[in-house]
Amino acid sequence: MSDRTPTVIQAVSVSDLRPGAKLPAAIYDARNPSVLLLGSGMRLSPENLERLQSRGVTQVAIESRHLAEICAKPQSTDPATDESAKSSKPDGPLDLRKYANKPLKSLIKKPPRKAYSAKNVGEFQGNRTQHSSQVRQVVKSASVTPSVSVTPLKSVTFDSMDMIINDVDIFVKLAIEPPADPSTNEHCLRTAQLAMAIATTLDHTVDEIQQLGMGCMISRVGMTQSGLQLVAEKRHLSSSDHVEIQKNPCRTFDLLQETPDMPMVARQVAYQMFERWDGSGYPRARAGSQIHPLACVAAVADVYVALSSPRPHRPAFTPYRAIEQLIADTRRGLFDPRAIRGLLQVVCLFPLGTYVELNDGSIGCVVRNNSEAYDRPVLELLCDPLLRPTSGQTLNLEEQTHLRVERVLSQVEIADIIQASEVSAKTPSAMSANRDVAV
Repeated sequence: MSDRTPTVIQAVSVSDLRPGAKLPAAIYDARNPSVLLLGSGMRLSPENLERLQSRGVTQVAIESRHLAEICAKPQSTDPATDESAKSSKPDGPLDLRKYANKPLKSLIKKPPRKAYSAKNVGEFQGNRTQHSSQVRQVVKSASVTPSVSVTPLKSVTFDSMDMIINDVDIFVKLAIEPPADPSTNEHCLRTAQLAMAIATTLDHTVDEIQQLGMGCMISRVGMTQSGLQLVAEKRHLSSSDHVEIQKNPCRTFDLLQETPDMPMVARQVAYQMFERWDGSGYPRARAGSQIHPLACVAAVADVYVALSSPRPHRPAFTPYRAIEQLIADTRRGLFDPRAIRGLLQVVCLFPLGTYVELNDGSIGCVVRNNSEAYDRPVLELLCDPLLRPTSGQTLNLEEQTHLRVERVLSQVEIADIIQASEVSAKTPSAMSANRDVAV
């Protein structure tokens, strides 16, 4: 897998440009990114700035790493985000607006405890219920009016980042668990939150992660009723069916053009997240570096959530099987290797919540990931090699190098093992026989 430095485009108000600054890179019209305004090396003379304003240009687009060189004042975020921040204060101990250009990963001060905090789990579950309602309201509004308020989506992203800082493993586990509600809106929320976690481990900034989350949450507002009906069909779709569904990104992009508060990068994520690294995706068959780096992250999260969710024509993949499929598809060239590495660093090769058997016969559940050794997670042990219960014990495979995951267990196997473990706790002499039956 090869690394690629992400290129993230930022929208900047013309009034915030510094007269006399020399452009380190070309600037484009933020409303129409294909229109070149001024080339690299040109000066932002008062005449050039006046000419831009006379042409009706209110915002320009440039790579975010060049902001400090061309802006008269520090740029904390997209102007739309700044405007909404005045009326929307994020929950949690940190005011994340102050850290817009700082990698979110750098705000995670301490590694999480091995055990999950019951308080955090309860709060995170309550937050996700509220987030689902907020996304549903925005999508519903978008279906009846050309311009919607994106403030609820920004609120969801602030809450989500605060949870990532607090305990990324609980956050990811809730995002990847099969949903009770298989709706499109719930799919978009799960995709957004998984994508935000991936982008965090890939060192993206608070502002970039917010725009990524917003783009994922709004990515299916262009889906027509007929498209939604096709998705619910209990059959494999035909080529003509796929053509109808593939109209969604263009319709979504057009709808978002009518929403001035929607950041440009969020629109680009929603438009490009169905593209594929090898050019086999849609709507424009873009490939490699033609696809926005954050859209590549969104694509991986979207497919993982889709595979691990039940569909009318197939059951859900197990989380481990979904990871296997994505790795295989990456080898075929479908996904950005860097984005897949980020997925593994937050979900684990053996996804959070997966039951595994170790090479010594112990049984455990994956509760935390080791991001730099994603095949050696932290386990909560269920039972030892003799099927004796080991309540409350944890095992970090990164520290226990003589142990490794031997295989992933199915739900049926786990039910049998739990039953055998209960029997062995009462009848020690039956351990060996129960072990043979269970495994």
